[in-house]
Amino acid sequence: MNAPVNTVRGDLIRPFARKDAEAVSLLFHALMHHARDAAPRRLAAYLGSHFIDGPFADPEIPSLVYVSDEEEVEGFVGVVVQPMVYRQKTIRAAILGTLMVKGHDRAPTIGARLLRKAVSGPQDVTLSETAGEASLAMWRQLHGTVLDRYSYDYFRVLRPVSFAIALMARRVPWLAYATPVAQLLDRLAPRDGSRLGWTGLPGEFRTHGGVYARRVSVSDFARLTEVLLSADAVRPVWPDGCLPALIAEAMDKPEYGAPHLCEVVTRAGHPIGGFLLHFAPSALAQVLDVLHAPGQAGPVFDAMLCYARDLGACGVRGRITPSLFDALVSRKTPLAHAGASVIHGKDTALVAAFAEGRAHFNGLVGESWTRIIGGTFN
Repeated sequence: MNAPVNTVRGDLIRPFARKDAEAVSLLFHALMHHARDAAPRRLAAYLGSHFIDGPFADPEIPSLVYVSDEEEVEGFVGVVVQPMVYRQKTIRAAILGTLMVKGHDRAPTIGARLLRKAVSGPQDVTLSETAGEASLAMWRQLHGTVLDRYSYDYFRVLRPVSFAIALMARRVPWLAYATPVAQLLDRLAPRDGSRLGWTGLPGEFRTHGGVYARRVSVSDFARLTEVLLSADAVRPVWPDGCLPALIAEAMDKPEYGAPHLCEVVTRAGHPIGGFLLHFAPSALAQVLDVLHAPGQAGPVFDAMLCYARDLGACGVRGRITPSLFDALVSRKTPLAHAGASVIHGKDTALVAAFAEGRAHFNGLVGESWTRIIGGTFN
């Protein structure tokens, strides 16, 4: 009887190379999409361009594959490097994407070895926003820290009956046919139009002070982003002016619907924040990121809710950031744990800056902006 494979030789972990792209795309398609057919034809090309050729690829801190004795790819962890400024010094933050292992039950240590290798590079700090239960246990063994203030999704109801139908239709697709009836019931439901209640957002609700959202160009949103994040203790910087290209890619998520890139301005036209969301008719608006000036989280969030309501969204869903927390709580916004954001680093002060919410992470800084999440490759 053959003994189960439960060890992994360190020399079988090596940097991700272009020749691995096809195998990794098959692994991704099978494990992440639970699919048995061939991987989308453009996925392999994207993986190579993103993790090898892209502006966030660093040959000193590469993505990693685990290969078997037969040179078959059986594990992968994607790594990109986000430059940041901390205490007037540029640092490198390695951001780890989805950790994938083929046949985890047969070789359970592959994922742990891949993760240990990834965090042991020359980067100043390692981050991930997608740690599930299995990988979270590995992070804890490596003395990683869970970033609680970054680890929840918020759900804001705009039209309660339609919201309930949209959620249930994810499991029972035929319920989507009840959407017109749900929309009628939402219109008939009596509500106080002057208040922002947790069960909905009446059509009469308006933001305090008349702030409102309006669509802007990619270049204008890029300039706004750099201004709004400049006050963070740990702030991102984008190599070679690539932020507009990043934002354009973040907008390309057909699975979530059409992109809406907006700034939020005062009645006099002064920008105080912005957001990127995607929306498909009769669905939840999927918010990628919300940015705001100091003290303006509440008005910016309210303006985003009004914008989503006017689009016809039944609700909004997004990833929490620490600066949004008070605004969400005061608006009785439900939160749900949907995978942990985690950090690993030797500089305790730097780790503390993230843990205390003094750095922007998730959304435009992380993995969620990439086409890997919400994109199509057919």
